[in-house]
Parts: sequence; structure tokens; C-alpha cells
Amino acid sequence: VEDAEEVRLFEKGWTDCRDAASCVMRDAGSEYASIAPVKTRAEDWKRRFPKTYKDAWMSHAAPTLFAPFARLELLSWSPLFVPGGGDGPAPPLDGMAWYTELLEYGGAVDAHDPDGNLVPTLVEKLVAPTVARAAESSWDPASAAQSRRLAGVVKDLLVYLDPRTCDVMARVLVAVVRRLRETAETRCDIPGWAPVATSAAPAAAAHVRRQ
Repeated sequence: VEDAEEVRLFEKGWTDCRDAASCVMRDAGSEYASIAPVKTRAEDWKRRFPKTYKDAWMSHAAPTLFAPFARLELLSWSPLFVPGGGDGPAPPLDGMAWYTELLEYGGAVDAHDPDGNLVPTLVEKLVAPTVARAAESSWDPASAAQSRRLAGVVKDLLVYLDPRTCDVMARVLVAVVRRLRETAETRCDIPGWAPVATSAAPAAAAHVRRQ
């Protein structure tokens, strides 16, 4: 059972973090304060000067360019909790502004255009490590709400990341299996005899407890 005071302190800290994040870009110029204008400038560069765009390795720099915007929004997201409490699922990744803005970054891309990997790269570098840390140290497998949220997030991650080739995705799955095993071994007390049998023979039940 979650301690009410711990939950209150967590919610307060999370709210303070979100409030602070909302001020980060306050002093930035309008052309740099959000994803949309930065994306527009980068795509315009690619459209007008594709060779210099490619020669500058812009496709490989794009995840670093847009990561701060995604990080700021992800401060308001958790794979285990929802703002204000409740039993609903974690907010879906595809509902976030950074995701919807960058999903079609670069315009029409073919299989050989690395711009098509922008969102999967951000998921791998930003989202998956957050999920891994949550699964390793914060998730309570005995909490049905947390477990449902985590299961939904892991399912979403598997759309983008293959655990056979992505180390951080493998780390997520290893953490989930380990925590489930630990919970089964330490918190699940399965009686060796049915209650009807031990109630009929109290001495036998006492013997079982001593084993």
C-alpha cells in the first residue's frame, strides 16, 4: 500500500519540477523557444540546400538539437504515475507535442534518409532510459495501477526498439523480469496446504509453519 505522505511529497516535488520546466525557455527568442520554428528552419535548409544539409551531417545532429524540447516535456511524464493521481494509463508518447511535431520531420523521406530515424532515436535516448530506471528502482510490482501503466509503456517502446539490438530496451525487459521474480519470491506467500485442510488439523498446520 502506498504511503499517503510519500505520495503527497512525490506529487509536490513533481509539480515543482513541472513549474520550473515551464520557465526554462522564457527568455529565449520566439524563433528558438519551441520545436515548431526550429523544425521549420531546419526543414527549409534541407529543402533549399540539400547538399549542405547532408554535408553538415544535420540528420545526425537533429536528435541533439531537438532533445532539450523533448526532455522538458518528458519532465511532466512518468511511466508509473499520472499527474494528480488516479488509476488511468500513462499519457501515450504519440500524444506528446515533441512526438507529433517531429514524427514527419524532414518531409517525405525514403528508407535511406536518416531523418526518418529522428523519433525512434529520441525514444531510445530519452524515453527508454527513463522507463528502465523506473522499472529498476521505482516500480512496485504489487501495484496494479503502476503495473498496468508500465506494461502499456513497454508495449509502446517495443514498436520502436528491438531488445535484440537495442541495449536499453533489453535493460527494460531484464528489469521487469527481475522485479517480478523478486516480488514472487519475497512477497507472495502461497500456503502449502489449503485452508480447509489446515483448519481441520491445527497440529499439522503448526508443523508446516515450522518447516
